Amino acid sequence: MDIISEILNTDKLAEDKLKAAEAEKQNIIAEAKNTEENMRAEADRLVQEYAADKQKKVGEDIDRKLDEINKDADGKVAALDSLYEQKHSGWEQDIFDRIIGASD
Repeated sequence: MDIISEILNTDKLAEDKLKAAEAEKQNIIAEAKNTEENMRAEADRLVQEYAADKQKKVGEDIDRKLDEINKDADGKVAALDSLYEQKHSGWEQDIFDRIIGASD
């Protein structure tokens, strides 16, 4: 009977080790899934942070370029205004003279 008891005991130990191994396997799988979720969350956070930073920098670049364009346009408009102020009387007189001269 000792042999049968020994076989049954060995079978019981093997079954217990199998259950423990299965439990360990489930723990490892759960831990791996948790690690994966954490890594994905961190990656998503980094992507969002990177996108926000890029959007901010692009917005700043656009604002800077728009300021440059507006300053350039303001300078050109000011130059045209100055030219008009200097010459408009002469232009008006020239137009008037041409109209009056065309009637003769």
